[in-house]
Amino acid sequence: MKEIQFEPGEVILHEGDPSETVFQLLSGQVEVYGKRKEQIVVLGHLEAGDYLGEMGLIDEQPRSTSARAVTDVAAVELERWEFIRLVSEQPASAYRLISRLAQHLRRMNKDLLSLADDLEDGVPDHSTQHEMPQAVTLYAAIDDIAGHVPKEGVTIATFGFSIGRLPEPAERAWADFQLPDSVPSRLSLRHFAVVSLEGVWAVQDLDSELGTEVNGTVIGRDFNSDFLELKSGDNAVVAGGSDSPFCFRLSVA
Repeated sequence: MKEIQFEPGEVILHEGDPSETVFQLLSGQVEVYGKRKEQIVVLGHLEAGDYLGEMGLIDEQPRSTSARAVTDVAAVELERWEFIRLVSEQPASAYRLISRLAQHLRRMNKDLLSLADDLEDGVPDHSTQHEMPQAVTLYAAIDDIAGHVPKEGVTIATFGFSIGRLPEPAERAWADFQLPDSVPSRLSLRHFAVVSLEGVWAVQDLDSELGTEVNGTVIGRDFNSDFLELKSGDNAVVAGGSDSPFCFRLSVA
């Protein structure tokens, strides 16, 4: 375990590198980003108290994104055995990691059941979705996508309504609501979904490549959670990076 200082603009993690250590941020702000061809896409930011690179350390996969310091950053770098010991001694950290893994498992189970239904029936079947007592309405938040979202909005009244990219001919259409995207794409085929957790509406990132920002907080596989509860009234959702054109307004009645 050692403390490391990073200057503004200094790269901390490189996408594709082996996941050998994890960082616990002590101070400063870190920008997480990915590359779509030659374009850099900012996915979100981490601050003091957050872990950086822990998921790759757990599943022993290469770094899925890059990260660099926005301000002066102080962090503790932990090797795998040190990280495991730290988590075992800090219940709050262990709970966060277990919760994150449980979310991934829940999503995987749901997707496998959906895939089994599709294989049996030949087409996606959303008729078994649970009807919810209240509805959420999806609107375009900026003019860039206003032509692809009805002016009156899209009413979401079923559990697990997904939003994603319009598929190419060879790709399988998964999302309930699909939007065209340019190359390199910002939207994943199934990018995020509007779900209900114990009667409360929330946004779930569907393991998208570039994450989903909800009311200023980024969720997804490279961040602290895959879910974020929606508040009553209007909610701002950005899919595919902080400067993505896919900006939505989710209105909860």
